[in-house]
Amino acid sequence: MLLTNWLGTLTSHIKRRPLFRSRDRRDIRRRWNAAVDNQISTTETLEDRTLLTPQIASFILPTVVNGANSFTIDVSYQDDLNIPIVDGFANPNALTVTGPGGALNVVIATPISPSGGPSVTTRYTVIPPGGSWDHSDNGSYSVTLLANNLRNAINQFNVESTFGGFNVNLAAPPNTAPTITGTTAPNVGAGEIGDTSYSFTVEYSDDSAIDVSTIDVNDVTVTGPGGALMVASAVEVSGVDGTPKTATYTITPPGGNWDIADNGVYMIALNGSEVGDDGGPQLFVAADPGLTTFTVDLPTVVSQGVFIPPNPYNSNGSL
Repeated sequence: MLLTNWLGTLTSHIKRRPLFRSRDRRDIRRRWNAAVDNQISTTETLEDRTLLTPQIASFILPTVVNGANSFTIDVSYQDDLNIPIVDGFANPNALTVTGPGGALNVVIATPISPSGGPSVTTRYTVIPPGGSWDHSDNGSYSVTLLANNLRNAINQFNVESTFGGFNVNLAAPPNTAPTITGTTAPNVGAGEIGDTSYSFTVEYSDDSAIDVSTIDVNDVTVTGPGGALMVASAVEVSGVDGTPKTATYTITPPGGNWDIADNGVYMIALNGSEVGDDGGPQLFVAADPGLTTFTVDLPTVVSQGVFIPPNPYNSNGSL
């Protein structure tokens, strides 16, 4: 009898134990599902708050004009929940334009549509690299709206967005021939009697650069009363291509030094196809047979290098 009662009690406990554990598991599962549902709901709410911000609706990228000193970009903003956009749309620092040489200077942000509503259009004025567009600025440019600049009426801000880009592909200007932009050719007077050389300068300029290796004694011809003189040297001191460049030419006077027999007008002519630029194809300064002149005017009487003025008296002693 005792054994039968003990077995009955044991069987009763064994049958009830699985039922207790099953209820426990169901309770834990319900709590877990509730927690997961709450997490999903919270995440969706946060995502909604992130997405419902002032955002870019459309934009018009610039037309690049060679030589222009500014360009504009129009950007339209729209709030996702039609909440008024109240700040940031007139801030030029909200936008960055970046090219091969780095960030450009955005100087003005001007609203060009009514503000105070959920949408607004702003025109940004930007300065090109170096102050104006030219072929050296060619390359790709990106436009980015920086984060936390646009704000709506419930203090939601925009996220960062690189929303557009444009390419600059400007043609290089046509190569032009170098020209003469200045000369110095001083006259020869009493102070130069006996000098064994004479120097003058010619300044060359080009739209790109002067090829200084083309400067030599063949560039010029100097002709005086007795004929052509020898050009002894031609010097450009820097030795580096550029513009403008000044060449100093030195000639030897007739007979080796200046004297009274050399008096007269001397013509300096520029020879063609001599001084060139660094372009391809290379172009040269045009010939100029009458580039400039200088005059040799030495006094008629000298004694041991000292000027003696003409006798003011007539042969009879009168003035």
